[in-house]
Amino acid sequence: MISGWSLATITILYVSFIFFIAYLGDSKFKHWPKNRWLVYSLSLAVYCSSWSFYGAVGQAAESLWSFLPLYLGPILVFGLGYSLLAKIIAVSKTENITTIADFIALRYGKSRSLAVMVTLLAVISILPYIAMQLKSIVMGYTILTEGTAHASAENLAGTQTALIITIMLAIFTILFGTRQLDVTEHHPGMMVAIAFESILKLVAFLLVGGVITYSIYGGVSEVWQLAKTHQVTSDLFQQTTNPVTFTSHILLAMVAIICLPRQFHVMVVEHTSDQDLRRARWLFPLYLCLFPLFIIPLALTGAMYFDGQVSPDTFLISLPMALGYEQLSLVGFIGGSSAAISMVIMATIALSTMISNDLINPLLLRNQVSRNRVNNHHQPLAMNRLLLNTRRVAIVLILLLAFIFQISLGKVETLASIGLISLAGIGQLAPALIGIIYWHKANKKGVIIGLSLGALTWFYTLILPLFLGWGGAAEARWWLDWVQHTWLDPNQFLFYSSLDPLNHGILVSLAVNLLGFLLGSWFFESVVSERIHSPLCLLEQNTTKWLPPKMQTSKVSSNDLLALAVRFVGEEKANASFQFFEAINHEKLNLSQPASLELVAHTERLLASYIGSATARLILDLATKRQHIYLSDVAMIVDEASAAIHFSREMLHVAIENISQGITVLDKDLCLVVWNSRYLEIFDYPESFIHVGKSVAEVIRYNAARGLCGPVVVEDYLTNRINYFKKGLPHRIELCWDNGTVIEVQINPLFGGGFVSTYTDITPFRRAEQVLKETNESLEIRVQQRTEELSTLNLALMQAKAEAEQANHSKTRFLAAASHDLMQPLNAARLFAAMLTQQLKDTEYEQTANHLDSALKSAEGILYDLLDISKLDAGVTTANKNVFSLAELFQELTIEFSAMAQEKQISFTVVVCHSCIYSDKRLLRRVLQNYLTNAFRYSRGRVLLGARRQGAILSLQVWDNGVGIPDHQRDIIFEEFKQLNHHQHEQAEGLGLGLAIAKRIATVLEHNLSVDSWVNKGTVFTVEVPIQAQSVVTLPSQSTSTNNWVNTLAGKQVICVDNDLLILEGMMGLLEKWGLKTVAAPNWPLLQEELESEPDFAPDLILVDYHLADSTNGLKVVDKLWEHYQQTIPAILITADNDEGVVQRTKSKGIGYLAKPVKPAALRALMAKQIMEAEAALIID
Repeated sequence: MISGWSLATITILYVSFIFFIAYLGDSKFKHWPKNRWLVYSLSLAVYCSSWSFYGAVGQAAESLWSFLPLYLGPILVFGLGYSLLAKIIAVSKTENITTIADFIALRYGKSRSLAVMVTLLAVISILPYIAMQLKSIVMGYTILTEGTAHASAENLAGTQTALIITIMLAIFTILFGTRQLDVTEHHPGMMVAIAFESILKLVAFLLVGGVITYSIYGGVSEVWQLAKTHQVTSDLFQQTTNPVTFTSHILLAMVAIICLPRQFHVMVVEHTSDQDLRRARWLFPLYLCLFPLFIIPLALTGAMYFDGQVSPDTFLISLPMALGYEQLSLVGFIGGSSAAISMVIMATIALSTMISNDLINPLLLRNQVSRNRVNNHHQPLAMNRLLLNTRRVAIVLILLLAFIFQISLGKVETLASIGLISLAGIGQLAPALIGIIYWHKANKKGVIIGLSLGALTWFYTLILPLFLGWGGAAEARWWLDWVQHTWLDPNQFLFYSSLDPLNHGILVSLAVNLLGFLLGSWFFESVVSERIHSPLCLLEQNTTKWLPPKMQTSKVSSNDLLALAVRFVGEEKANASFQFFEAINHEKLNLSQPASLELVAHTERLLASYIGSATARLILDLATKRQHIYLSDVAMIVDEASAAIHFSREMLHVAIENISQGITVLDKDLCLVVWNSRYLEIFDYPESFIHVGKSVAEVIRYNAARGLCGPVVVEDYLTNRINYFKKGLPHRIELCWDNGTVIEVQINPLFGGGFVSTYTDITPFRRAEQVLKETNESLEIRVQQRTEELSTLNLALMQAKAEAEQANHSKTRFLAAASHDLMQPLNAARLFAAMLTQQLKDTEYEQTANHLDSALKSAEGILYDLLDISKLDAGVTTANKNVFSLAELFQELTIEFSAMAQEKQISFTVVVCHSCIYSDKRLLRRVLQNYLTNAFRYSRGRVLLGARRQGAILSLQVWDNGVGIPDHQRDIIFEEFKQLNHHQHEQAEGLGLGLAIAKRIATVLEHNLSVDSWVNKGTVFTVEVPIQAQSVVTLPSQSTSTNNWVNTLAGKQVICVDNDLLILEGMMGLLEKWGLKTVAAPNWPLLQEELESEPDFAPDLILVDYHLADSTNGLKVVDKLWEHYQQTIPAILITADNDEGVVQRTKSKGIGYLAKPVKPAALRALMAKQIMEAEAALIID
C-alpha cells in the first residue's frame, strides 16, 4: 500500500502538471494550426469519464454486455448522424449558440423560460455525475492507501484530498475557462490539457487491462474459457440481455453525446473548421472502440480472482494491488483521475455558462436597468466584471455542491447507477432536441409540458428513492412504505414491469416526457417567433417568409439598433457588422426607418456571442417593445464590456492595417466586404473602384485585362477562377508580372460561406530561389563525383568486411566441428587418469598420477574456454530465455561441485531459493560455473552460493573467503588472459578466460555483472536476473552439506555403451575400482549378446553415449533397455554433443546428462543421485 500523504502529493502534483500543460497550450497551440483537429477529436473523449474507466468494468461484472450501449451510442451518432452534428454546429455558429439550453430555446422562439428549465434540469442531472467523479478519485485513493474501497466517504485523508482537488479544479477552470466574457472564445490551453488526459486515460486503461489479463490467466481467450466454468462467473454467460433495456441505454448514450453540456461545449464552441468534425468522425469512434477492449477480461478476471468479495468498480486498482503491482495500481489511479478531472472541468464550465447566461445575468440586467432609471451615472468596467464574476462564482458553487454530494455517495454501490440516473435526467431533453430538427409542429408549450412531466417523473422514480435510501428522515420514508405495491410505487410507477427499478424509472420518465411533448405540440399552435427561429429556416436566406407583411418590421429604428450594438461591441465592429448586413442583403439601410426583423435577428446574433442567447433575447425584447425602459438605459448595462471590446477592436484594426500582406474577405455571394490598404497598394486600383459589395468577378476581370494574371484569355481565366470558388476549396496561385514582381495569392474558405484571401509579394524570395537553383545545379555535379568515389570505397569496404566475416564463421564452424573429435580422446584420457589415480593411491607414483589428472583437467578447461570465447565473439551464441525455478539450477550446481569441494576440503554451502526467474538456464549456469570455479581456486576454505531479492531483481551471488582482489585490479579481471599475481601455483589451471566468458554471456543475456572484494577477507561475484511471478513446482530442498551426494556405489550393476572402445575400457576400469559390476558394449546388437550371456544381470544404472556406430543413438538404446527389462532404469547420457535439442530430449525423459570429457567426481555424484532418486520413488510407491 502507498501512504496517504504520498498519494495525495502525487495527485496534487498531477493536477499541477495539468496546469502546466494548459499553460503550454495557451502559449504554444496557436502555432500548431495543423494539429487543431487532433486536439478537437481527442477532447471529445471527455465523454469517457470515471464511469467508463471504473464503472464499465463493474457493469460487465454484473451483466456481461451491459456496458456496450455506453460506447455504441456515440459511435452510431458519429457514424450515421454526421449530417445532424454538422447541422447543429452550423446553426450554433450562425446564431452564436454556446449552450444546449440556448440551442433548444432558439428553436422555440428563444424562450427564456424554456432556457431556464433546461438549465435547472442540466444542473440537477449533472451534479451527481460530477460528484461521481470526485467519488471515484476518493475510492482509488482509499484502495491504494488502505487496501479496500469501503468507507471511502468517511476516510479523512481521502476526503481532504478530494477537497484539495476540488479547490484546484475550481482554480484551473476559472483561470483557463473564464478569462473573457465572450463565451464563444476558444480555450486552446484547456483543450490541450483535456486531449492530453484523453490519451493518458486510454493508455492507462489498456496498460492495466493488458498486464492483468495476461499475467493472471495468460490471455483473453484463456480468461474467457476459464470464466465459462468458474462458479462465480459461469452464470454471466447464461444471462440474456433485455432488448428494451439495451435499446433504451443506447438511445440515452446517443442523446448524451449531444445534450451533455460538456459534450455540447467541446463539439460546438471549440469547433474551429470543417476538418475538425470530418476527422473526428472516424478518430473519436476509433477511440471508443479501443477503450473497452479489456473491460470484459478485467471483469471476469476480477470476479474469479476475488471470488465475488470485492466491488467490481475497483477491479482496475484492486487487481494490481493484490498481485503486488503497486506501480501499475498507481497508473490505474492516475488514469481514472484523468477521466474524472477532465469531465469535471468541462462540465463545470458548461454549467457555469448556462447558469450565468440563463439564470443570473437576466436578473442582474433587470436590476441594473431599474437603477439606471433613477441614477443614470455610468461606472466603467463595473458591469463587465460583474457578469464575469457571476460565471466564476457559479463554478465555485457547482464544485462545492458536487463535493458535498460526493460525501453522500459513499453508500451507493456502483458508479454505473449514478451515471445512468444522470443520463436519464439529460435524456429528458431528447424529445425537444429531436423535435427541433425533424418535426415542424413541435412548439414551446409541448416541450414545456413534456419536459415538466418527464423531469418530475425522473425525480420521483430515481432521485427521491436514492436520497431516502441514504437514510432520509422517517417522516419522509413512510411515503415509500405507504405507496408500495401501488401504481404510485416509485419502483413500479404507473404500471408493473419486469425491469429493475432503475431501468423502469428511465423508461417511464422518457415515455411520459414524449407523450406530453407530442400531445402538447399537437394541441397548441406554434407562434411566429418559433417559426422564425426554426433550424430549417435558419439555413435559408429568407427568414421572413413565415411573417405576415405587418409583422416584417419592428417598433425600433435601425439607428436605435446600431446605437445599442455600439454600446455592446464598439462603434467600429458595430458599423462593420451593419455594413456586412447591407452587403449580404444588397440594400442600403435607412437608419431612421423601423428596423426589419432580419436586422433585429442579425443584431441579436451579434450580442449573443458576448452575453448569451437568452440575455441577448431579453435585451432585444426590452428594446423593441419599449415597455417601461429607455433604450439608452439598456445600452448602459454593458458599457464596461463595450470599452474593453472597443480597445480590442482598435488593436485588431491597427494589426490588420500594419501587416505586410494584402487581405480581402468575400461573402458567400463572392462579393468584397473587407480589405486593407496594403491590398489596394499592391494592385494600384483607381479610387472608388473597390467598395463593399464589389463582385470578385469584376475585380478578376479587371486585373486580367491589365495583364496582372499573365498571358491568359480573360473570360477563360475568369471562368476557371470562379469555378474554384464554387467548389469551396482552398487554393493558391502566383501572379507573375512583366516587371518581375511575383504575388502569391492564398484563398481559404470561411465557415458558413465566404473566403479570406491574402496577397504576399514574394519577389525577393523567387529571386533568391533562382540563385539557389543555379548554385544547387553546380553542387549536384560535385556531389555526384564525390558519390561515385564514396561508392567505390564502400564497395571495397563491404568486400573486405564480407571476407572477414566469412573467415570468422569458418573458424567458428571448424572449432565446433572439431570439438566432438577433441573431446572423445580427452574423455578417455580423463577416465584412465582417474583409474590410474585410484590404482597408484598410497604409492610413490600417486603424486605423478595426480599431476596427470590435473593436467588433463586443465586441458579440458582450456578447450572449453577457447570454444566458448570463439562462439561468443562470433555472435553465434543466442539466448533462449524462459521461466524456470532457481532451485533446480542450484541443485544441479550442488551436484556438480560437491565432489570438488570434498576433494579440496572446502565447505561448500548452497542457500536454496525457490523463486522463478526469466533467463537462459544453460548460459546462466555457465556464468555461475565460472564464478564457482574461480571461487574454489582462490578460497581459503569456504564457498557460498545464494540469492538476494531486490525488488523485481534477484541477485545470484558466489562468496568466498579468499585473498580478495585489490581495487586497482577489479576492472581487468573480466578481460581475456588476465589473472591475479597471487597464487602462482594455480596459474596453470587456465588461461584466464573464465570471467571474460561470464561477462560476454551476461551481455548476451542482458544481465548485469558486478564484483565486490575485500583484500585478505574474500570476494563476492554477482549476476542480476529478473524475477518472474509464476507458480512452479517446489523442488525438494537440498542440504547444504557437501557429503549428501557422496554415497557408496559398491555392489551396483551398471550397463555401459560407447562406440569408442578406448573410452569404454577406461569407463569399465574406473567403475570396477568403485566396486560396481559392469556390462559393456559398443552398440546395441553386441549389448544384447552380452545380456543374453548373463541372464541374471539386473542393472541399477545405464551409462550410454549419444552417437553410436550403428546409426542409432543412446536415447534409443535406453528405450530398448527399458522395454527389455519392463521398467524405467535410471540412466545417464554421456556425450560431447552439446546441442540444445539433445539436452532437452534427454532431460524430458528423466535421463541425466553429462558433457564429455567426464569429471569422475561429477560422474560419481550424478550416478549416486540417479540411483538414490529411483530407490526413493520405489519406497514411496
